[in-house]
Amino acid sequence: MVELRKITEDNYSECLGLKVSKEQERYVASNVYSLAQAWVVEASAHPFAIYAEDTMVGFVMVAY
Repeated sequence: MVELRKITEDNYSECLGLKVSKEQERYVASNVYSLAQAWVVEASAHPFAIYAEDTMVGFVMVAY
């Protein structure tokens, strides 16, 4: 099962450890920047971890 979970103080370190391939780096902001943006600057931005079972496999941020 794949699901989205909120980024919290319990899992943010794991999120910061996620990396994209070198080829993708120019297309997306770092997770550090995205979390700072969501938590400090942009109240409409909502970061989520992508989990496959209990393993964090990705990160996504949505704004609405």
